[in-house]
Amino acid sequence: MEFCHPGVGASLGSWLFAILAPMNGQTFLHFFTSYLFPEYCIGCGSESTLLCSPCLGRVPKAEDPPQTNMFSMFPYHHAVMKQAIGLLKYKNSRSLARVFGHAAADYLQELLGEEQLFHAKSVHEPWLILPIPLAPHRLKTRGYNQAELIGQALTEHLPDGLVFMDTTVLYRNRETSSQVSIKDRRSRLQNPRGSFVMRAGDLVRRRHVIILDDVITTGATMREAMRVVQAAGARRVLGFSIAH
Repeated sequence: MEFCHPGVGASLGSWLFAILAPMNGQTFLHFFTSYLFPEYCIGCGSESTLLCSPCLGRVPKAEDPPQTNMFSMFPYHHAVMKQAIGLLKYKNSRSLARVFGHAAADYLQELLGEEQLFHAKSVHEPWLILPIPLAPHRLKTRGYNQAELIGQALTEHLPDGLVFMDTTVLYRNRETSSQVSIKDRRSRLQNPRGSFVMRAGDLVRRRHVIILDDVITTGATMREAMRVVQAAGARRVLGFSIAH
């Protein structure tokens, strides 16, 4: 007994393919989900994204952290920026990583252009981006590393050959308390000491490296990561964050 015409199965297959096929970089399923659960900008309330370009453009630029060779884009305590960082880190709002990564691309391209002027050897090799790693337990609980997501978006929007990212070289070998949760400044500065190790030191030897994080607070975590990478033989190490 024939249950359906052969053409019906082919038509159904074509229909399913149309649903799942990419549409301008996203599947129809993702498009439909976005339609059912739209995102609204935390700055102005407009629909389409959690942080629109005009609102991000109104966040003032931050002064760089006082530590040598560290750079940041925005002040963390600005209301919009603080809320956006919190959503990315603790509320699974991963789309904000793309917003931050795209914004950081222009900033980093200008910064690395200046590096080429003052450190000529950097012209001939791509910069290695190392996201600050999460401890295994925290990564398992959160399900993602926000610095890594920002790095993925960042590298997509920089010219080919300027940077590449590796997420296996720098490893956090022990859980540390959140810097935000520690009120005593001396304890905050000592908290990250000894928390990073290198898994493949050969990859950073004689390279130019950027350590990437979402937020620099006291600078202790970033400074410790930079110290470990420098000790592994990196030629030059910069620390970069979205906010501080």
